[in-house]
Amino acid sequence: MPASTIKLYRFTALRPGTTNRILASLRDGTVFLQNPTKFNDPYDCQLTYDESVTAEELEVVRDFNTRRAATDPNARNMVAAINRMGVRVGAFVGQTLKAMFAQSGVCCFTETWDIPLMWGHYADQHRGMCLGYEADLNTLGGCSLLPVLYATDHFSVRVFQFLVDRGAFFQQMILTKQVEWSYEREWRLIRDQGGLLNPSPLQLKAVIFGLRSDPRNEVRVRSALKKQQHVQFHRVVKAQRGFRFVSVPA
Repeated sequence: MPASTIKLYRFTALRPGTTNRILASLRDGTVFLQNPTKFNDPYDCQLTYDESVTAEELEVVRDFNTRRAATDPNARNMVAAINRMGVRVGAFVGQTLKAMFAQSGVCCFTETWDIPLMWGHYADQHRGMCLGYEADLNTLGGCSLLPVLYATDHFSVRVFQFLVDRGAFFQQMILTKQVEWSYEREWRLIRDQGGLLNPSPLQLKAVIFGLRSDPRNEVRVRSALKKQQHVQFHRVVKAQRGFRFVSVPA
């Protein structure tokens, strides 16, 4: 496997209201990027920032964006805002952040399939499945795929950091999460526009059915993937020793 390729997993529940959509996504090779305002953790993707900016910092940002304004509409907007608002530009940044956040999309993955808590939380109490993917970090089609940053406090920065590098600032906001979630070993596929990605930049390689998987759902999953001969099917079983899971061919 090339150094730029990474293996990731995504837990999925197969409930009556969502199963048809999930099967269609498997069949068509798509992935959905959800708006992060709908995440279950109320602290997830939340940001505190200091709107203050000094006159000296403002000049640095003005010069930087003026050089890029001819080809970058975001830079032109920033220069116009600085010229109009001066050091009060922090309020403009707040509005920009809200707009970026409202349009963005995220899909969550994990580094491993054998975390019992995640089977319970995200795979309908072991009745669902875990999808195994491979992704080439060099060919993500305009997306970013990055590990979550686990922290003991809110991600808090000054507006100046956003003005200097809005991309890195926004990514860090999307990626910062409470340290209590670190057992999930999460990665996130991020794009500035949410919604359906067709095709997905990740290639499905395996399906792992849960301990309590419904055989009828397994038949439907296999049928949806019948044209993807490279996908391998596995099943979770309890290890003979310890509170562990192992997977066997299904």
